[in-house]
Amino acid sequence: NNLVDISFHDNAGLVGGRRPITFTDNVGFILGTLGDEGGLFASDLMEEEDDDDFDEDGLTAGLSETTRKAVKRSQKKLNGNDSAKGSSVYFHRFDTFGKTSDKDWVYALPDGERVLGCATGSGWCGVMTSRRLLRLFTVGGIQGPIIWLPGEPVTIVGRDRFMAVIYHRSMSPMQDGTQLLGYSIIDGVNGTTVATGDVSALSPGASLTWAGFTESCALTVMDSDGMLSLLARPNNELSSFGNWVPFLDTVGLKKSISDNFWPVEVNGGRLVCVLLRGGKEHPDAARRPVTTTLKLRMPMATCLSMKSGVEEEASVRANIALDQRKIYDDVLVSEGKMDSED
Repeated sequence: NNLVDISFHDNAGLVGGRRPITFTDNVGFILGTLGDEGGLFASDLMEEEDDDDFDEDGLTAGLSETTRKAVKRSQKKLNGNDSAKGSSVYFHRFDTFGKTSDKDWVYALPDGERVLGCATGSGWCGVMTSRRLLRLFTVGGIQGPIIWLPGEPVTIVGRDRFMAVIYHRSMSPMQDGTQLLGYSIIDGVNGTTVATGDVSALSPGASLTWAGFTESCALTVMDSDGMLSLLARPNNELSSFGNWVPFLDTVGLKKSISDNFWPVEVNGGRLVCVLLRGGKEHPDAARRPVTTTLKLRMPMATCLSMKSGVEEEASVRANIALDQRKIYDDVLVSEGKMDSED
């Protein structure tokens, strides 16, 4: 068995800080994510048990392995001993008093259904699966809506009340190799779709490498060319669309062509990331990575006929950020978490 260790930036050494969490992984998690209220983990498909007790009459002798397993599965169902062989989904709550059995929960997905991605936020958990389904749960372990995804799932991210699912609009890329992706922003609490559209924020020939939400729940993505983009949604209740805007080109910030920036989050007008050298694609899991911050700066054109400064770029970016903040504040007001006069 493996151990899962969770440590927090606001550790117990600070006032109101959280203590590290350690628990045993008994099922072999392959995916995991941390949210406001806990951690969500998922296993791969559970292996079929080689149990000859279900083949006492030699019914499966001489059959292929696939057919033999199917027959055994049928026998188990007839005997009432069938158990789900899909992925296991486990939620570990951070701050709840009482017994572990009263606060944590686990589900087994239907036979053959594999979890491909997971996310959790304020009050909700979600997993996307190999059956092209989005399954929602409350943090208390109550199953919510089950939603068909428009295409093959790519990734899922979440923050606060919202999740974003990114999927393939077509399994065949454009002629230059650019992925054809779509997105859906969904309210994790009630399962309604807030916004949907195409992920057009990919450089020619590039693929998606990261997605996440800002502190005001604006969706951001980074492509394999190192371009960070933000979905600028209009401050208009009648519109569920938005425009993708480039917010930072990291190519010019690299000291070597083999350097990479591994994103952690976008917060406070900066990209929090880990600088990877030597062509590495992800940090060493055995060591705590050292993060750095890159100030957001849109790749504006340079005016040759008149003087233009950084104020112009800052003004454009600030107006976009203000609109996203207003949209998020409207959500907080509707939930009663913020006074409309604030």
